[in-house]
Amino acid sequence: MRLLTPHQRAASVYHIDYDSLWEEGLRGVIFDLDNTLCRWRAPQLDEHAAGLLWRLRTQGFRLAVLTNGRPAGRERLADQLSSLQVPLIWTARKPWPSGFRRALKSMNMDAGLVAMVGDQVFTDLLGARIVGIPMVLVQPIGQREHPATRVLRCLERLAGRSSLSGHS
Repeated sequence: MRLLTPHQRAASVYHIDYDSLWEEGLRGVIFDLDNTLCRWRAPQLDEHAAGLLWRLRTQGFRLAVLTNGRPAGRERLADQLSSLQVPLIWTARKPWPSGFRRALKSMNMDAGLVAMVGDQVFTDLLGARIVGIPMVLVQPIGQREHPATRVLRCLERLAGRSSLSGHS
């Protein structure tokens, strides 16, 4: 179960102690998109999420967004992240390592210097752990999500997600 154990847990991206990540020597953050930074299939980030990314960049963090989603209908979101100078990696096929490696390459960083922030155990957490990236597991923003994700949520509950959902 070590592969399914997060480095940290938080209620949301706004409850993460990014200063402690910096003190641990982490200099980059890869964010999952849907139900982590924004609601599933949202056309753009809200002002709070965009502000968080801007603040983290000004603090010196290198950032990337990694999603299994597709870009169709989300051009404004892609433009928004581009204007924030945050690379967006579409169709990452998490938990397979290739998407995580593309994100690391876009940030020009090694896995040990980056944290992954996401809401899913069997995509975000498992994939990050396979690649050697410390993982911060957050609660999903909303309940609306891809049908395949709903199946994975059932598996998460069977694997003890409720015990994973506490805060560090």
